[in-house]
Amino acid sequence: MNPTKFTFNKELQRVKSLSDFDLDYDQLQPEFKNLTKLATSIAGTEISLVNLIDSYTQWSVSHFGMEVFQMPREESVCNYTIQQENYFEIRRLDLDPRFCELDLAAGENGLKYYLGFPLTTSKGDRIGALCVVDKNEKYLSEDKIAQLKIIAEEIVERLQIMKELNIASKQANDAIQTKNKIVHDIRGPLNGIIGLTDLALDKETNPEETLEFMQMIQEAGTNIRELTEDILNEAENSTEFKNSYFTPTTFSMRLEALYAPQARHKNIKIKFLYNDKIKNFPFSGKKLIQIAGNLISNAIKFTDKGGQVLVKLIIDTKISEQKLLILVKDSGTGIPFEKLEELQTGSHVSTNGTIGEKGFGLGLNLVLDLVHSLKGTINISSKIGDGTNIKVEIPLK
Repeated sequence: MNPTKFTFNKELQRVKSLSDFDLDYDQLQPEFKNLTKLATSIAGTEISLVNLIDSYTQWSVSHFGMEVFQMPREESVCNYTIQQENYFEIRRLDLDPRFCELDLAAGENGLKYYLGFPLTTSKGDRIGALCVVDKNEKYLSEDKIAQLKIIAEEIVERLQIMKELNIASKQANDAIQTKNKIVHDIRGPLNGIIGLTDLALDKETNPEETLEFMQMIQEAGTNIRELTEDILNEAENSTEFKNSYFTPTTFSMRLEALYAPQARHKNIKIKFLYNDKIKNFPFSGKKLIQIAGNLISNAIKFTDKGGQVLVKLIIDTKISEQKLLILVKDSGTGIPFEKLEELQTGSHVSTNGTIGEKGFGLGLNLVLDLVHSLKGTINISSKIGDGTNIKVEIPLK
């Protein structure tokens, strides 16, 4: 099932726009649950979904009346909606040749009616869709359609606010890091000053004036040391600081929750590994879900049923500039030599997966862009019939 033909560069820009929101897809249900419920009330339908569509997957980040979280992009009706400027309506999915073979439309209890509105950013990028769906054919008035469009616009507004808050939080975290460095830099000399004054105060030969002066220095130094301790404790207990950072443990858990279902759907074993010695090492999560997620989805796409995908996280702390290494290895079909250069330059156009999954030619191109934006590097090695190894290095602050 292929949607209306899109321009590659425009579609790549759309996916980049979604990645700029830096969203954690399985954490958004509380944010939009009331809006999805309101949409079903207005439309008189059983189901409403807020779907975001990336390179490979449709993520149902909020749902009402239907428990669904993700599906392959090529099986999504909303994949057509994001090609529209206004809205996309199908009264009978089961009679439409584009959708009648989908599992969701099959059978007597299959879905019949669909109405979707693109989630369009201020720059015109359609990053997903709000849709209302029902098991019965429906007819909605222009007034109700207009109201649903307002809800779609409200969803985009909230996403934009979340994006701005995320940026502000990261800036605040950077400030905390700078403050911590300053505190650590001055605490050592202060400890030395206080130690010297302790020695000076032990000498009974000190003149009275010098003794009084030294006592003042000691008191001031002690106060400054206590202040630095307070600042450090405040930073360590900052909820915003903790929530905007990952550790290898939490990052692996998040990736497993998002992408293990895709692997199970294709009967592929997926493992997430990291060294226990660095399991609690904190690092900024900026864009890393999008980078690792696209690599994992791509590995699953080109791995046969019964194959395996290994995701390994390493933090290199032995060098002056610490780095996060993300290694993704699969036992898939491999990449022809002539295609590797295209991948490294971002000019490669995707092909179909091992069971016919549709390729949109976006995933690795997006990863290249995101990695370079973080001043990182990516290395791809592969051999036909022997799988693919991808290594991403991101410098850590």
